[in-house]
Amino acid sequence: MIEDVLKEIKDELEYPSVTLLLQTHRTHPENKKDHTKLRNLLKEAESRLLEDFNKREIAGVLENLSKYQDGFDHNLNLESLVIFANSRVGKHVRLPVEVESRVVIDKTFATRDLVRALHKSEHYYILRLSQNTVHLFEAYSDRPVREINSDGFPMENNLYNTDTLKRSMAEKQDNMSREFFNRVDKAFQEFHKKHPADAIIAGVDRNLSFFNEVSDNKSMIIGELNKNIDHLSAYQVVKEAWPAAQQGIKRRREEALDKLGQAIGQNKFATDLNDIWKMIHHGRGDVLLVENDFFQPARITDDNRLKLEEDQTETGVIDDIIDEMIEKHLSMGGSVTFMENGQLSDHQRIALVLRY
Repeated sequence: MIEDVLKEIKDELEYPSVTLLLQTHRTHPENKKDHTKLRNLLKEAESRLLEDFNKREIAGVLENLSKYQDGFDHNLNLESLVIFANSRVGKHVRLPVEVESRVVIDKTFATRDLVRALHKSEHYYILRLSQNTVHLFEAYSDRPVREINSDGFPMENNLYNTDTLKRSMAEKQDNMSREFFNRVDKAFQEFHKKHPADAIIAGVDRNLSFFNEVSDNKSMIIGELNKNIDHLSAYQVVKEAWPAAQQGIKRRREEALDKLGQAIGQNKFATDLNDIWKMIHHGRGDVLLVENDFFQPARITDDNRLKLEEDQTETGVIDDIIDEMIEKHLSMGGSVTFMENGQLSDHQRIALVLRY
């Protein structure tokens, strides 16, 4: 999973650490071009490395990059591919979001697009509720990523099998349904702690009602699909659920803008990058609003201020300081809402609602 790779590489500190980002294609024959594009990026990375190092110094990095030269299976591609390589690490992750194809060489890996994929509003889950089995799907916009086969999912209802006499009694059956969906809710809450994203619940009215009745944290749910989709494929499930998700995402963004408006009226906000950087590190950030495609290279000065730069390839320049802000903000218990491009044009494309 994306977050597993992120956890493994986000604290890596070694120069040079190479990040290759490549926009890819899901389907044939377009994905045949991805092989050539990847080879070109690998050549660019090697050329840039050899400008500053001799081969012996970067032997480990080149070895970890070389395994992507040939034999990499592009038939499994999503919207993008990200490769991380230094002397200790050689990992890749496929992302369901588009990226700007590029090579980044720095002392840390460029993780912004992984964070964006995880926390972007269009990333969500679908809980398909039925009396016998509950399935959990991961989706980005109208595209399925996978069905979750971990953390107790899919979850089987074994309560009915314990007492056939109880099952014959309507009231007892309803209570067992409530108990089953209560267990589903608790399992999803545990899953959500490790893999946070909003969710759509889908199923017939009776199952939706039972779930809503017993759910302990409805804030995770952004919409409902009242329809029997038990026999649909993952692709069809996502197509059916996407309109409800769109409405929920729109509502989330409106709520974030309302919260920003209230914070502006109370003078509890920041929009200057240096102010946001400072407030986040002081733990004062509540909600960080960021436009989807906002990137900003920068240096961190000795007094922990930001010096914005144009060229992200210069030595000592952080590829994207927005990525650093997001990671630090989340680690301090804040939340992030990715907005559509242009929605924060009055606030330099980023804004922070303060706790106090």
